[in-house]
Amino acid sequence: MCDIKPPFEGIYCSESPFEPRFKRRIKQEEGLPIHISVREVEQVPGDTTEREIDLAERILKTGGNRTGFNHHEDVRQSMQKWAPNRNEDRDEDPGYWRKIVFVLSPKERNFGKLTGADDEKMKKARTILAWARETISRGVLKEIEKEQAEEIQQAYRDAVQDAIAQQKRTEFEKDPPQELNGWKQVDPSHLSVELAYQGVNYGTPCIAVIFKQKDGGLDAQEFTLENWNGNPRTTRTNRHLVTSKGSGAFAQLYSHLHTFEADPLPDQSTVVAETVEKNKSVGKSGD
Repeated sequence: MCDIKPPFEGIYCSESPFEPRFKRRIKQEEGLPIHISVREVEQVPGDTTEREIDLAERILKTGGNRTGFNHHEDVRQSMQKWAPNRNEDRDEDPGYWRKIVFVLSPKERNFGKLTGADDEKMKKARTILAWARETISRGVLKEIEKEQAEEIQQAYRDAVQDAIAQQKRTEFEKDPPQELNGWKQVDPSHLSVELAYQGVNYGTPCIAVIFKQKDGGLDAQEFTLENWNGNPRTTRTNRHLVTSKGSGAFAQLYSHLHTFEADPLPDQSTVVAETVEKNKSVGKSGD
């Protein structure tokens, strides 16, 4: 996440809408050690200028039932009426409000997405914020600013949860537990198998494994024990393992074991022994 250092000064709120030291507080609440870094969250504003641009865009996108402006043409007329005359001597006027009011496109006003270079977007945002202060209810503006702060803090909370999940995936790869969510680790019956877990998944005895492909890369798949012949390269797959969090075979297996709860097999040692005996021609050959 970009380096947000709250408390921000409130733009419309009399006090900062951010709780002090919210990063540290969220880490403590979620159980993430303070020293663990959290990835950047590109979808949310990180500094004061980005926050101003985002807030201005939110105001333009807010429905007319709250702001009183039902169409971008209403916004244009209000801005032109509000904008001071060119060269008017006003202490709070930075000198570009009138120009910006005329360069804002209908698309920007209608969809709340400012365009241009960073400096131009900053000027557009500050013009919109100044216009809104004088034309929209202060209570509504406070609500919009608080909503923005809540979303930024939630985005950071999500990032902390992702960091915790990544930490657990890393621990899983380094030291796989003997049991996870009902799945039990078993000794592989083939040289290519790196890691294997068995369990009864939705009533079907299954084995989920990480194995080396012929090209040396790792893959993760689930097989039914009925079809399992000891060789993951030739056994028909029951379910492909995927994950939206993390990448690689270990992340896929970790996600799978968490997603699909399993019941233990009646006697895993018997099942494994029978499987190895059934396929002893494959056994440890690695073929």
